Amino acid sequence: MKKIYHSALWSEMCLDNELDRYESDGNVVFRHDVLQLVHPDFYHADVVYIEPAWKDGYEVYAERAGCKEQSYDNYLIAIRRIIAALGIPAYSVIGKAMLKRLSPDFTAPVKIHGYPCLLASWNAEPFVVKTNYDAADEVAKRYDRILDFCCGYGNTARSALRFGKSFVCSDFNGKCVYYVAKEMMGYEPYNSDKTS
Repeated sequence: MKKIYHSALWSEMCLDNELDRYESDGNVVFRHDVLQLVHPDFYHADVVYIEPAWKDGYEVYAERAGCKEQSYDNYLIAIRRIIAALGIPAYSVIGKAMLKRLSPDFTAPVKIHGYPCLLASWNAEPFVVKTNYDAADEVAKRYDRILDFCCGYGNTARSALRFGKSFVCSDFNGKCVYYVAKEMMGYEPYNSDKTS
């Protein structure tokens, strides 16, 4: 399966459509800004796995989504607030500069696109894997319903589906929501009554 990744380092995928929400076969993807309140759908997962924006890419992501008014520090604080509010096992691929704001319980070395970084965990024992893709797969092997509130182009959703698990995904970019719905959930524009 081709790995498609939402990165500020690369050009944004050409998508003409945006979507606010789609549900199918027990999975859901929707538009949500993590700087807002914890979304009620987040409470329907048994684990969190995210690969949040890094500082250098945050402005690019925010501009693509039309949400430029919040600082990167506030973004990290919001992520930590969500993890604390949910109180379930959580894993995230992070850089060392994120450690202070995110305050994970454990970290282990991992690579993302060949670059060294950390796999952080909260409310869960750490595990050792080589890459971010391995981390997403390992979470999907261990848990039944995965929450990714920084879903991008849906690599967490891909891992969940590969291992027969379900997901709750969100992103502040409606194009990402559209991509996940269309490519992983069978959404067909203008022929679906499952949007809201």
